[in-house]
Amino acid sequence: MARKTKKQEKSNEMIYEEIKEKFYSDEEVVISRVVIPENIYQDYFAVIHQYGVTIYDDSEEHGIVEFGSIDWNEFPDMKVRFFKFTTDLMFYADDRRFRKLTLHDDRREVIIDYVKRETPVNLEVIQLKWYNNIPGFRSGTRWKMIMSSIVYLWILGFLYNMIIN
Repeated sequence: MARKTKKQEKSNEMIYEEIKEKFYSDEEVVISRVVIPENIYQDYFAVIHQYGVTIYDDSEEHGIVEFGSIDWNEFPDMKVRFFKFTTDLMFYADDRRFRKLTLHDDRREVIIDYVKRETPVNLEVIQLKWYNNIPGFRSGTRWKMIMSSIVYLWILGFLYNMIIN
């Protein structure tokens, strides 16, 4: 039987409380588990506060340490795109730079409400088109859409042959 590491034993709520006590004891903040594009296999914790977003890592050696941050003054525009199991938060700067965080928990409504209420950011919620609910088209990735189209056409052709013959 595999032995659990210290990080696996901690629940998200325990880590949220530890971050709040250590860094934001008297501020209203929203904390969520996120993934960043630079390391999609590692979970981080994003704290959304009135000045921006601060990302923390919970390492076994050092405990909770700051990993990076996004300042509202530097990234004044934010777009939110909802998927079935995840939510993308995209932060845009005036000089065409952007950062992306992917939420992996169910706190998206809380985050949207907090950002609208407490921050100066320009928030845009991107509504998905009808076809973005079809498997293979949800992410908007071109190769996935091509592959799923081929599979769907193959299935239709197979069903057509079954009905005709």
